[in-house]
Amino acid sequence: MRVEITEFIFDDDEQAAITEAMSAKKPWYHASVKDVRRRIKDFHLRMTADTCCYCQRDLRGEFTLVIDVEHVLPSSLYKPQTFQMWNLSASCKRCNMDIKKNDVSFLQGSGSLKDSARYKLAHPNFDDVEDHLLRLVEQVGRTRIVKYVKRTRDKGHYTYEYFRLRELETSSYDEAQGANRTDPDHVGNFESMRSRVDALLVSIDKD
Repeated sequence: MRVEITEFIFDDDEQAAITEAMSAKKPWYHASVKDVRRRIKDFHLRMTADTCCYCQRDLRGEFTLVIDVEHVLPSSLYKPQTFQMWNLSASCKRCNMDIKKNDVSFLQGSGSLKDSARYKLAHPNFDDVEDHLLRLVEQVGRTRIVKYVKRTRDKGHYTYEYFRLRELETSSYDEAQGANRTDPDHVGNFESMRSRVDALLVSIDKD
């Protein structure tokens, strides 16, 4: 588990608010924990460097309502883990609301829920996500190339498939190619970007 998670502490007022909220059917949305939710979101955005904990897309500057506090294990099914910091992170709406929702098919085996081995996907608090999956981006203006590198055959591959990350690669790559077909002035930029991405891929393969 990441050390920042183990060192995080709710103060007495926050803990009292959580205790009050936990008596409700949906504690996460209880009025008593509004400020607690804000602190949790800010903390986890710092932990992910303002990126989605799953697809790694940039969330910096985004309106707060399009950024979710993600319950890795959904609170609707795992109520006791609702405010456990190891079960929380920051994600985009696509990964959380459109894809993952309340699914737990990524959970496997038995034993402690704090064990990284229980999770088929790269867990944002138990794993170094970039050891398993890496997002490469090159962009000049509106022309961009996005590539995901699956660095492990288990969690890297699973996370890539589970969150349908191929969709993000394809749309961006096709858009970049389309820009070059309609604007020849972009050809040089595009080829230079592609060369840099290829060079990054080679350097990663050597790690």
